[in-house]
Amino acid sequence: KPVQVAQAQPVQVAQVSQVQTVKPVQVAQVQTAQVSQVQTAKPVQVAQVQPVQVAQVSQVQTAKPVQVTSPPVPSVAPKTAVVASQSFTASQVAAAEIPPPLVTSPSAGTNAASKPFNATPFTDVNFNMKPNNVAVASHHQGSAARPVAPGSSVSARSMSMSGPQVATVTSFNPVGGPKVTSPPASSVTSPVKSTDSARHINRSNSVASSLDSPLPKGWKEYVSNTTGKKYYYNTVTKTPQWDRPTEPATATPPSSPTLKSSSSVSNGSRRTLTKTAQSEVNLYDPKRKGFTLKSPSSNMLQKTVQIELVDGSASKKLNITDDFTVKDLIVSFAEKLDLWQIEYFQLCAENADGTGRWLGLSKTIVEERITPQTKLVLKVKHWKEPKKLIDPQAVSIFYIQLKRYVTGGYYPVFEKLALQLAAYQLVETYGKYDASKHIPGFFDKSSILSFISATVLENGGSLEAIEKRLLQSFSEASKNPLSKLEAQLKYIELAGTIPLFGLSLFTVREDGSERKLGIAENGFHLTKKNQKYLFDFYHFEEIASWSQTAAGLEIKISNPDKKPLFQFVTTEGGTIAELLSEYYTLLSNQMPENKQLNCVALPEIKAEDLPEVKIYEIPKKEQKVLDVFGSRLEYFKMSYIDKTANNTLIDVMNQIHNALDSDTTLSSLQLMGLELSDASLEPLTLALNEAMIYKAKETKFKEDLKIVDLNLKNVKVSGANFGKLVQFIESTVTVEKLDISGLSLGVKGAQDFQSFLERNRSITNLIAANNSLETRGTTILMNAISKLPNFQYLDISRNGLDSQIVEPICKFVVQHESFKGISVGYNKLKDEHTVALTQALNRKRDKAIKQVDFSGTGCSNATLKELTQFIQANPQFESLSLADIELGAKFVAHLGTAVLNTNIHYIRYINFSNCKIPSKALKEFFKGFNGNRKLESLNLSGNTIKKKSGAMLAQFLSNASQMKSLILIECELVKSVLLAILEAAKGHNGLEQLDLSSNPDLSSSDVVREIESVFIHNKKLNEFNIARGDISPNGMISIISSLSSTNISRINIAGNKAGKSLKKLGEILNSNPKISALNLKKCDLKEKEVLPFLSGLNVAKCKIRYINFQENELDPKSMIDALKNIPNVKVVF
Repeated sequence: KPVQVAQAQPVQVAQVSQVQTVKPVQVAQVQTAQVSQVQTAKPVQVAQVQPVQVAQVSQVQTAKPVQVTSPPVPSVAPKTAVVASQSFTASQVAAAEIPPPLVTSPSAGTNAASKPFNATPFTDVNFNMKPNNVAVASHHQGSAARPVAPGSSVSARSMSMSGPQVATVTSFNPVGGPKVTSPPASSVTSPVKSTDSARHINRSNSVASSLDSPLPKGWKEYVSNTTGKKYYYNTVTKTPQWDRPTEPATATPPSSPTLKSSSSVSNGSRRTLTKTAQSEVNLYDPKRKGFTLKSPSSNMLQKTVQIELVDGSASKKLNITDDFTVKDLIVSFAEKLDLWQIEYFQLCAENADGTGRWLGLSKTIVEERITPQTKLVLKVKHWKEPKKLIDPQAVSIFYIQLKRYVTGGYYPVFEKLALQLAAYQLVETYGKYDASKHIPGFFDKSSILSFISATVLENGGSLEAIEKRLLQSFSEASKNPLSKLEAQLKYIELAGTIPLFGLSLFTVREDGSERKLGIAENGFHLTKKNQKYLFDFYHFEEIASWSQTAAGLEIKISNPDKKPLFQFVTTEGGTIAELLSEYYTLLSNQMPENKQLNCVALPEIKAEDLPEVKIYEIPKKEQKVLDVFGSRLEYFKMSYIDKTANNTLIDVMNQIHNALDSDTTLSSLQLMGLELSDASLEPLTLALNEAMIYKAKETKFKEDLKIVDLNLKNVKVSGANFGKLVQFIESTVTVEKLDISGLSLGVKGAQDFQSFLERNRSITNLIAANNSLETRGTTILMNAISKLPNFQYLDISRNGLDSQIVEPICKFVVQHESFKGISVGYNKLKDEHTVALTQALNRKRDKAIKQVDFSGTGCSNATLKELTQFIQANPQFESLSLADIELGAKFVAHLGTAVLNTNIHYIRYINFSNCKIPSKALKEFFKGFNGNRKLESLNLSGNTIKKKSGAMLAQFLSNASQMKSLILIECELVKSVLLAILEAAKGHNGLEQLDLSSNPDLSSSDVVREIESVFIHNKKLNEFNIARGDISPNGMISIISSLSSTNISRINIAGNKAGKSLKKLGEILNSNPKISALNLKKCDLKEKEVLPFLSGLNVAKCKIRYINFQENELDPKSMIDALKNIPNVKVVF
């Protein structure tokens, strides 16, 4: 504001880090002093005003007016210009031709002040100073002009003022007194009126001509992406509007530093929002601060209200009077909680039915109808990402509210995420996991519901099953020590990954259907019709308007590709509309200039009723589109449970849970031996089909369901109709390897599969063994798969095939380009038939065949000769199975020396079981193993392996690091051979399967100790079989004791006396979660041993999924109660 100066002495200031303004002062005489503060001294007469030297100015601030008086002297009034309701040219201002219409100069010798005005912080206005001049920027209520050093440049923010707008820059001339210069263009504003009619001029006759004229200064024209309609952007206020402007862009006075909005909206006019500068939005450095608490007024009647948190905790009573505002209540409550970061929370008046209404911060308790009976809850209203949440009490309130939303089912949370969240909640509640305390039975149904929702518990299979998984998650979350606060922060961080996180959810009805409406910071989400988990999303950019109606709520959509109008029936229409308006306002204030929201009609929102946008992170650019489930497998599981009313197949659920718990993809579904009735297949098919065709909307959606291996071996279907089974297979979409052996398909079943095989383009391997297909059924299947471009392997063994099938097979093998392997074992084929097949293999282009199985056929020397020639000529050949065929010594020896002993052949798998191979031939065979580095699997079961041959085999195993499987069942291995093989296996880094079953010297104490040593040292082995080894009970206890730290997942000890070792076996299963399958067939077990074994299994620790108790004297009925302890384990009696 203008300053009256009579005569002043120059003041020397060494350095000023902050210059503050004072009230207009009348100074007669001031003496200079070399100090950092201005002080009065003895009066000195000064003829003229000298420049004030300021070495450095880092910040310009305002201060309260201060009155300073000195002995009166004759005053000299400065020339000044005041810009209020009009705009003036620079020359007019410089010549001082414009009288100040609204601000009068104080008279000499008085303390009169000009009319104060309100101003917000400046916005990037630069005042460039010339030498010997000092610029003074008028600022804030009743503030005086502030001096700035000559030659410096002050960067401040443009002023926005309520009432008459003043912006002056005054240069002081050392000789002639004050001289008025032109203010910067950005600080001189045109007249601004507060009414909508002034902001949006109603044009009638002049519309056409105005559209052709250029836009006034400060405006830009844009086209809405959703409506195609033009709108106009004010570059000064950074706001959009639909109406074409006729006046230059001006700055409208804001109502608050952060929420800059116009005054009231009437008659449906569109309100213009003035944005917060991005630099201001980004400045947020929360620090602990004290509060000015309001005390009850002494002249008003006091009343008591009670405020609590969402879980009913931290309830506090406050004594108040009717002049208290809602903000006063929050401050008083926060002081009692020691909560200082209060800006994230608001008060809600909750009803008995769980609904509620949010209270305006600026309103009094009378305006909000608050009585002592009102239930007041402090909680988060606006779910935007906090920029800095550092107050421990604020963290706790966020945590409590999120925990309530998760466990109460407000947010649907998929199971794995729910268990992870519950684990952090357990850490926050109980501290670190204690294996001796947190055991099965720790939770009952009511207590576990404090950590997971009822839906998760219901879908988990059983209380025991979900408790097991919860305790496992608790154990994992406790690996790194966490404090109570750290556990809460981990919970909040993880909860941010909930697909519905941040939504305020409402139940509404639309077109007669009940749906969920979720209001978010960037729009709203609405469940699809008749869907519980699938949402459509509508961004504010495509929303035209929203308003409360008598029935509830109406939302109009501007996107022409979407439904134009939603009319919702709800009792919370006002709350929803208010929330939409507030989120729109907050988002608009955070949007950059080059990205604007649609201009919509909004109700009046008081700035003081909204949080400052600077406390939140700027929303991400991409729109948030919801996938309620975090993965495709989770979608499949929930859909399957929903469709079966939780009457699911245990085997299916076990495999789903294993994949989810291990965070892997479900690529293999093993259903062998199950009874798959039409009633059980239908929901499985529907759920799988829905999951596979679902189109994910988020990049973070995990693709963990891709079934490429489907095993339906020996399943039992309803009658002879395979139609439902075919539909289920088809729903997998991605299956490549299909095993349908043992189904007794016959010709009718082959016809049921024919059309599926013709349509499915992904099948590469078909295993159709033991199906009574005969020639006709086999021909039907081959005709179907001949049309598959990538088909590679066919197994039609054990189907009663004879000579009639030879020609069709030969033709199929030669003509199908991608075909690589065939199994015709155990069919009625003679030597001439297998010779013809081998010759067909030899005619195959590029010698592409890699796998042949002639097991159990009548092939003999002629076929073996053809096979030898074929294998020698085909270096890429990988697998040969000739089980149950008497192999001549010449063939075996030649295969070893001519094929295995070379580096050019890639044979990986050999099955010569039960081939009656002579001992001498085996020696020659093993000689060929020297230097072989390709063979991975060898099955010589049923062949006698003597000492020398066994020693050669053990030597090969020691050197063959690539070997993965060695099967030597019933090979009459003596003690020395067993010890040599076990010694080689002990240090082997690749061996995964070792089967030494039915060898007489397994019972030797030396062999038992070596088996223990293998378990201790070999960490790769995952399947070990010593069935029918006649091992003593004490030997079994020793062997089982050594299983505590191995990686073995499947163990077969059938036929050994294991009764006394069951107790120890139970301890091992509880301590080693790797073991998943156990064969105890014919182990001479008694009920008194089995019952405590089953009851003692800890489902939270062990991973056992299959136990075979066949051929033991056990009554399954007596095991019912014990089996309840292991609900997810398949037990066979």
